[in-house]
Amino acid sequence: MIEGNTSLWGFTVDLAMIMMLRDPKKHIYLFIDDCDNLLLHKDSVNTLKIALAKGLLKYNKQLMAQYAMLDDDQKEAIDMHRVEGRNAVEIPLSNMSIIWCSNYRLADQQDLTAIKDTASTKYMKAIDENALRRRLNAKDYAMPQDEMWGWIADCVLNETPPSMKKSSKFEKERILLFMYENLNKVKELNITFAEKLYEEMELDPVSYDTAWEYDYLV
Repeated sequence: MIEGNTSLWGFTVDLAMIMMLRDPKKHIYLFIDDCDNLLLHKDSVNTLKIALAKGLLKYNKQLMAQYAMLDDDQKEAIDMHRVEGRNAVEIPLSNMSIIWCSNYRLADQQDLTAIKDTASTKYMKAIDENALRRRLNAKDYAMPQDEMWGWIADCVLNETPPSMKKSSKFEKERILLFMYENLNKVKELNITFAEKLYEEMELDPVSYDTAWEYDYLV
């Protein structure tokens, strides 16, 4: 499993560790969860698109300070997958099934058609996202925003996410009210978002609502 907010480099290191420890003769299932950050950047999407097409993840950036920060096991895993004579890292994805769950929805052909400026960065990224989507058996699950908010509200109030165990009833209700009042403006709508809002509350109990507006509204 690879999970959490990670960069393309972090993802490469995690994958290299898994590949170093696996038996290449045995089929494995790689479960990638909540790595939405990878899908937010064009370079990452393009790298993943090519990786799934060729069955080979290539990381071609120079390994300098980021390599020095790795522990010994991670360095060993990266060194095992270095390309001789180059700085690149290549990790084979053979004999593997990848299951990817994300809150970020990849653009499809309809999204491409809806973008009028075909020279824009947004359009270029959408092309890569659509190409990545075609290399996956993509299944989108969505519900109306008010229903989504209701589900989140039930989870926050009655289940309480682990990172919000110390939150008061007032804090939970304040978070949910902010989300509800801005359903059409928030950049994301999920449990993780509620946890982010609570983290801001803890960091700045006085003016957290200003930070919310600057950081989380479109």
